[in-house]
Parts: sequence; structure tokens; C-alpha cells
Amino acid sequence: MSSSPSSFTIHTLAYPDAPDSPTSLLIDERIIPYLPKPVSPPHITPLGEDGTPCFQVRPAGPDKGLGMFATRHIETGSLIVVEHPAIITPAKDTLTQDSRSSVYRALFEALPQHRRDELRTMANCRSPEDCETLEEGISCTNGAAIELGLPDEIEIEAKEYGAVCLTIHRSNH
Repeated sequence: MSSSPSSFTIHTLAYPDAPDSPTSLLIDERIIPYLPKPVSPPHITPLGEDGTPCFQVRPAGPDKGLGMFATRHIETGSLIVVEHPAIITPAKDTLTQDSRSSVYRALFEALPQHRRDELRTMANCRSPEDCETLEEGISCTNGAAIELGLPDEIEIEAKEYGAVCLTIHRSNH
């Protein structure tokens, strides 16, 4: 059963350590009080002795978009990157077919232009029948489950969410 899009709202989280890289969320407005307060990540992305990260984002090959590639040996268990997501959406289809296109476009439009441009370079392996817009296809193709830490007693349909991260989600190439 799908919820009415009116039970969801587009909300933006800004981060003290990355004010120009906010997250755009599609959430049930009743969970806004439960969202974590944005703080700086507990660790920064580690740098090597030369001051550079252990990876680089570059073209992955013909028709593959960008990928994340190691630039040196990475020890097992090493922290590679810490990143705030660009988009967070319900994990299950909670929108009606008629509202999906406009909602996904609005999620992208809530972000600064440079974030939208970066998101639009991500893969979209969904057909127009599955996802009518590029924005929805990118979100569905690249989304990964995240935990928001909602209390069990809150009565809402969408408790499971997915996120799209601009760097971490390049690591599948």
C-alpha cells in the first residue's frame, strides 16, 4: 500500500563541516524530531603520508561512468572515506506512480547546483518503465540501506531508508 505523498516532506540537512554539501531527504514529517542533529563526522577521511586520500574517483571505462580506485595499498579494515549522503529516501516504494517523478526532481532541486551536477554523473541502470526520470533512476540504482535509529514505538509506514553518497557509491566499479 502506498502512502499519500502529502505524508512525506522534503527536508534538507546542512552539516557544520560541509555547509555547501547538504543532504536532501524525503521523509515522513513525523520523524523530523527523531533525525540526528548533524555534526562533524567522528573521523575525517584518512590521508596518506603525502597528504592525499588512498583512492581517486575517475572514469571507470566505456559506458561505466566514474569509479573509485585505490591509489596505493589499503590495509584490511582501514577506514577509506567518511561521507554525508546527498539523498535519503524511503527504502520501499511509498509514493504513488503519479507523484514519483515530481518528488525525485524536487529532491535534487533542493540541493546546490554542484551537488545536483555530481549526482547526475552517477549510473542509472533503470529503464524508463521502472523510473520515469533520471533523478529517480539514479536514486534507485545507487541507493544503499541506512539506519536512522528511529524508536520502535513510532507508528509510521516508512521506517527503512536508503541513501545515495557521491563518493562511497562509486566504489562498486
